[in-house]
Amino acid sequence: MTNLARLPTLLGRITAVLVGSFAIVFVVLFAWSAWGLLARDSGELDRGLLMSARSIADALDATGDEARAGSTSIALLRELQQRDLSGDPPLHLAITRTGGSLVMHSGVAPDAAVLAVADGAHTPPGSRWRVYAATGRQWRVLLFDDEAVRQRWLAGTLASDLALNIAMAIPFVLLPLWGAARLSLRPLRNLSAAVAARQPLDTTPLPAGPRRWRELAPLEDALNRLFERTAQGVAREKAFVHDAAHELRTPLAVIAAQAHLLATSEGAARTEAAARLQSAVERASHLSQQLLQLAQADGAVRAPLQALDLMDLLRDAMALQAARADAQGTELALEGPDQLPLHTDARTLRAIVDNLLDNALRHGGAGGSVRVRVAAGERQLTLEVVDSGPGIAAEDAERVFERFWRASASDGRGTGLGLAIVREAARSLGGEVVLQRPGPGARFVVTLPRHTPPA
Repeated sequence: MTNLARLPTLLGRITAVLVGSFAIVFVVLFAWSAWGLLARDSGELDRGLLMSARSIADALDATGDEARAGSTSIALLRELQQRDLSGDPPLHLAITRTGGSLVMHSGVAPDAAVLAVADGAHTPPGSRWRVYAATGRQWRVLLFDDEAVRQRWLAGTLASDLALNIAMAIPFVLLPLWGAARLSLRPLRNLSAAVAARQPLDTTPLPAGPRRWRELAPLEDALNRLFERTAQGVAREKAFVHDAAHELRTPLAVIAAQAHLLATSEGAARTEAAARLQSAVERASHLSQQLLQLAQADGAVRAPLQALDLMDLLRDAMALQAARADAQGTELALEGPDQLPLHTDARTLRAIVDNLLDNALRHGGAGGSVRVRVAAGERQLTLEVVDSGPGIAAEDAERVFERFWRASASDGRGTGLGLAIVREAARSLGGEVVLQRPGPGARFVVTLPRHTPPA
């Protein structure tokens, strides 16, 4: 039995989709924001640091004193880092005379490639530094930092800011959606509980509640149709068992009576009792076989499909009936192609052929004929069995396929199951059988697909 605790839940799937959606939003926003910040041609970082470098150069021009210029530049750099970029990687500063040599630096000493850059924001070829250069009247200011460290810091800062924003949005977006999904699944849980609480043979339709949800309506309708088919199947099986018991009672009573006469009689009476006993046993055996065929035709499990030749099957079935036909003077004839390959259920197809032949020989009359015709198209075939008997009255034409039904003019032979078996077997193969001529003689036409669909 399946462990329900291990099965995935719809609520869990909905939650996973919501969490995944938030993750996708996070990735998209992070990629978009990172592209905007790290794109040097239009990045805010470059513009801000280049403006800071120019501001420092202007401030140094105002001092005029080289000694004061060093301390002023350091103070301005610290103020810049504390005010605008607190917590970020440290900026490095270098000051030179306009058109002159290096005067001072803080942190890392700049190399020649850094000192040689023109005004603006640059990354010297082969250098790891990003340089922001601005030149005043007397002083030239260089701000530079490690580009890789700066990008990692920007990415981390951006990721933490986005994560914080999304985390703040979860209580206002994710939790209400999760609650709505859980509440929306409550009618499904109620429907499951209602179905689970039903008795095994309770096939009454599900009650229509005051509120019916559009999403659950197809499921409720499907369950009601299933209950209806189940009720019909149960009723049909009860009628089948009742009719089968009724039909078996007669031959079994005859068998018991004739067996008693056989045990107590002698001479001609004993011989007559033996003949009647043999006839009753054959009738009971035939009835049992037909009941088995009908149960197989009604069943949900079908034998595996296989490749076969319909004409070979027909010739074999007619050969088995040849002695019976000769005994009553009936001519058997087969018309059709030499070969007709099919892919179908051989057992079910044989039940159709045997019962149509048995019905034609039983009711076709002595000295007549039984003709079997086969015609095949690209997608389907027709099988006709025509006898030359008295035929079926017009008022009985609609009932010939009912179980245990026999015409009023019948002499009592047969069980009334043969044509019912043919109909159920044809339907199980995806086909149909019809009575085309209810006048003199009878023509039963079976239409079947060349390739039987799966059960």
